[in-house]
Amino acid sequence: MKVIQEKLSDKRFMYKNIGLFLALSFFLFSSCKEATSPYKTQTALGTLCTIQLFDYGRESLYKELFARLDEIENHFSPTIASSEIAHINAASGDFPLVVSEDVFYLLEESLSFAKISEGFFDPTIGSLVKLWNISDFNPEKESLPTNEEIQKALSLVNYENLDLSPE
Repeated sequence: MKVIQEKLSDKRFMYKNIGLFLALSFFLFSSCKEATSPYKTQTALGTLCTIQLFDYGRESLYKELFARLDEIENHFSPTIASSEIAHINAASGDFPLVVSEDVFYLLEESLSFAKISEGFFDPTIGSLVKLWNISDFNPEKESLPTNEEIQKALSLVNYENLDLSPE
């Protein structure tokens, strides 16, 4: 009889705990309301970007953020002819270029990742990527590259040949 009472007592205790847990969960989750805030979407960095701010009344902040994204794209996009990255790609190591602080920092970090990954990440791969028409580098290209084209592009790919001088 004592064993049965203990089992009933254990079950009651368990049911009380489950009930308490469910009641607390219901209370906690019913009082949570999903935070809503205005968001803006526009094209930046070659894709749609959505920014949602939780600081109301700051319409100007959206403009600042999207302006910064445009600035980043204008510096770093390989598909914008006037960008610093496009100028670097056009030079292909033929002559040194002076770049902005932002681009220099990006290249330093890229080299760091290239070294850490032992070349699996290589910031100099643009000439090879361009052959396959990945992204908008080469929109008129409709065929696969030849072995000769691949070898020529590969000769330009080597992060160890990227020489950065802070001067």
